[in-house]
Amino acid sequence: MPFTNNTTQGTTAYTTGTFFDNGIILANDSATLSSATPAVETAFNIPVGGYERVIGDAVIWYDTDATNDFAIQLRNFDSADTPATIASTLHYAVQGVIKGDALSSEEAVAAASLSIASTTTTGTGTNLLVRSDVDQDQFLRVNFSLISNAATKGTLQFLFANGNGSAAGTHLLAGSYVTWKKF
Repeated sequence: MPFTNNTTQGTTAYTTGTFFDNGIILANDSATLSSATPAVETAFNIPVGGYERVIGDAVIWYDTDATNDFAIQLRNFDSADTPATIASTLHYAVQGVIKGDALSSEEAVAAASLSIASTTTTGTGTNLLVRSDVDQDQFLRVNFSLISNAATKGTLQFLFANGNGSAAGTHLLAGSYVTWKKF
């Protein structure tokens, strides 16, 4: 049975096989996101073969210590020595509760929901910004599909940023995960 270890907390999480037969779980909280420039979270890299298709789902948990924007972007990046994006049809949609605490009935009523999407054939998706509230743990669900339009091998990358680049306390949280199927 596959498992992951949280080296900070000393816990183990077990997973079972599903239709999405590949998965990655973020073992520890990420470094602080304080730049508006999207940065690759290498723990979520998915290798992509030439002309390969990938469909998947990600659940991204994050926190913030200031009111700011959380940004997510996907791209298919060439794995060669001279890296560049690979011409790919890339679709992804972000959905989530973006304000309030869904576990509290008073705040859940006022919680806003969000759905935004990106479609591209260049291999680099749009940088989608999500408004976050102060001192809240947030989550987003990202559904994605990629069709590589070239024989070049690449890497489907998840990039994250603090949209306004000013908050010092934004992190991806341990337990965030990506599941996918390739064919």
